[in-house]
This record gives sequence, structure tokens and C-alpha cells, in this order.
Amino acid sequence: MDFQKVINDRHSTRLFKNKPIPKKIIIDLIKDGCKAPSTNNNQPWNFVVVRGEKRDLIAKATNKYLNRHLNKKDTTTNIAEYVIDFYQNLGSAPVIILVYMNKNENYKHAQKLSIAAATQNIILSAVNEGLGTCWMGTFNSINRSINKIINIDKNKELVSGFILGYPAKDFKPIKRDKKNISDVTIFI
Repeated sequence: MDFQKVINDRHSTRLFKNKPIPKKIIIDLIKDGCKAPSTNNNQPWNFVVVRGEKRDLIAKATNKYLNRHLNKKDTTTNIAEYVIDFYQNLGSAPVIILVYMNKNENYKHAQKLSIAAATQNIILSAVNEGLGTCWMGTFNSINRSINKIINIDKNKELVSGFILGYPAKDFKPIKRDKKNISDVTIFI
């Protein structure tokens, strides 16, 4: 696929087909993530691919968190209804990919930026493979629950996480306006 088309087609997918993703494709996506730049070529990322029962437990923990923190007055909007539906089971995405780093890393901020670059590589590569993703900030809010579910080493810190799957045919992404370049760019 043309690179510009990949960028233009990338959006947060929140409804997925009940179709497993072959392990080879997941490995290829992670290989693309590992090609991202990193501070001092440290490559601080540790990828955890979660499927099956553990994935379901993370989905339940995420839904529980949303229900506990959702402002009742927010439930009247279409977006809130859409989000509530999505969080019931993370849109049925069959895979969660979590990205960890060692807690004792030097240059922590820079290492987290490196992990963000690796995550973006995977997300764009997924679009190229006909897959959908949704980068999940909520995972960081429930990191203790996730760490317990997957029994991760206590020396690891969750930095990034996203869901992955084949988009459902009837999925329609939320149309969101992007800021004008002149509002986000300064030429000096």
C-alpha cells in the first residue's frame, strides 16, 4: 500500500471481526515496531501479545474502570454511548499488545518516546496489512490490574498498549476534525 494512503487510512478501530490474526502477521508487525528509532539505540521495548482468556480478563478490567470513572452526565451523548458499547468487550478485538520497558532505564522520558515510535510503526504496519488498531490510554490507568493478570515482572513498566484485529465490515470510525497546520506549526 502507498505510504500516504496508510497514514490517511489510519484511524482508531473500535469494532472487529471474530477472526484470529495469524501469529506470523503479529511477529511481522512487531519486527516493524523494532525498526523504530530509539535513544542510544537502546531499543527499550518489551512486547507482550495477549490473546484468549487473559485478553478477556483485561477487557473486563478495562470495562470495570470505565464504569467506575464515567461521569453520569456524559452518558447522554452519542459518543458516550459509543464508548460504553466499545468498552463492553474492547470491540471484540482478538489481540492486545502491551509495550513495557524496564523500570530502571536511564533517560526514561526518551525511552518512552522510543516506545511511542515503535508503537506507531506497528499501528501503521497493521493498516498496511488490512488490520485495525486502537491505542488504549486506559491501559495505563489500570496497569496494576493488567500486570497481575499477565503476571509481568515487577521490574517492568507499562508504557503503551493497543488492541488489534480485522475491522468489522459495518465499523464506521468517528469523524474527528484535525487542527489546521497553521495552528500547530511555527516556522522560525
